[in-house]
Amino acid sequence: MGFNISSKLKNMNNGLVNSRFLSAVFAGIQIMLISGCSLNDLVNKGSPPADLIHPSAWENESGALSLYNGARYQLRSVVAGRASVVLAGALMTDELHSVFRGVIPPAFPRIDAELIDARASPDYRGAPITITQITDNTFMNLQHLRFQARVAAKYLEKYFLGNEKKDLISYMLALQAYAVLNLGELYCSGIPIPVYNDDGSFTLTRGFSREEIIGLAIELSDSAKYMAMDSIGVVDFSNLIKAKAYLSLGIFDSAAAAVNDIAVDYIHNVTYSTEDHNFFLNTTSGWEFSVSNEEGINGIDFITSNDPRTLTSNTATRVYFPQKYKLDGTSPVTIASGVEALLIRAESELNDRNTSGWLSILNTLRNSGIQSISTDESDTIWKKGIGSILFETLGQSVPGLSNLNDPGSDSARLSLHFRERAAWLFLTGNRQPDLRRQVRVYGQLEDHVFPTGYWGSARVSFYGTDVNLPVPQSEIDYNELYGGCINRDA
Repeated sequence: MGFNISSKLKNMNNGLVNSRFLSAVFAGIQIMLISGCSLNDLVNKGSPPADLIHPSAWENESGALSLYNGARYQLRSVVAGRASVVLAGALMTDELHSVFRGVIPPAFPRIDAELIDARASPDYRGAPITITQITDNTFMNLQHLRFQARVAAKYLEKYFLGNEKKDLISYMLALQAYAVLNLGELYCSGIPIPVYNDDGSFTLTRGFSREEIIGLAIELSDSAKYMAMDSIGVVDFSNLIKAKAYLSLGIFDSAAAAVNDIAVDYIHNVTYSTEDHNFFLNTTSGWEFSVSNEEGINGIDFITSNDPRTLTSNTATRVYFPQKYKLDGTSPVTIASGVEALLIRAESELNDRNTSGWLSILNTLRNSGIQSISTDESDTIWKKGIGSILFETLGQSVPGLSNLNDPGSDSARLSLHFRERAAWLFLTGNRQPDLRRQVRVYGQLEDHVFPTGYWGSARVSFYGTDVNLPVPQSEIDYNELYGGCINRDA
């Protein structure tokens, strides 16, 4: 199937990864990828929902394009809707916490509470947001994107006659890869991957391990890349998904190779409007979330650091809104970029113990290497680096940041690297995968990475111990092949 995990694992122990991690990767992923068996070899068929539109409604060029556009529209909900990759990942980590009338309620991170109290808003009509409204619906949104993109690709192949046919299909394959990758990064090991068949039936599946899921994302991204004809954007998007998947597996040379040809100014944004806004919407009732600051002992000082990449505005009592996004929920959200590609290459250099190469990439992102003196000669000003591209596409600006110095040890370098990733990729859906990778690949302790200790100002309750999200109970109730999470490990 084109993915030889054994060759990618060679010499990984020469880097910074946890040696116990290597055997787990090999054992889990070889089931589906090395043996050559497909998902269809491991499933049974089930009946579709009674209200599902019959496939015959799509059996024309207009229907195929409708499916394509429907998948693109679904991507908006998946990325930064009310149940989305960005929101769920931010609440699970140290980026955001929920706020209710100026009081920090039971924390979502680490699934410690049964309920998230949310500020009254038009979207929820004043009702509290439960954990399952976010975790379950994010899961279903990802599965829906995967399903709709898959169906769209099949109908485009059969009914679309335009010259853009292969490019449209390749983008649908890339969206499937994006959905699958985020299922593996957000949720526990053991995820069912149901398939919608040509005859209108569903093929139900067992739960696939995290390694199998990540391997499937790599296969889908490869398929998207090979299908693309004239769309460099689709090729870059596919390559970046592939690189993120390899990064998740701790296969750093392959991750770096996948993004080697991506231009630094490459950007893939998901756009929003006043009619179809994202969750970064500060209503008359206020925003029901807040950027966190040093959350749960281990959290980054996103607010007090005054880092221009994570600047906030104090919009209400104990509510800090990220300045990189507009208050009306219309800002685009970046899901892939040349800046992220450079950060992936930097991590590969770090694991090759090329400290100078790693530091050079980080500093190139921060400044151009040129300094000037302020008009009053009181300060030295760095000119902006190429990382500013990420913020310019959002209509913001980031000044040049001073050079970083080598902190001198492996652990300190790793900490600095993930801090830089947290700043450049702030609130774009990357923090949860990063924290899990620190535990799984680099062998750090969960309570040294994820928020821990007391939550909230009252200091009466503790964070839970989860490092990923649970698969919805409905999957267990209605899929006889599925028995729940295989494990809840990072």
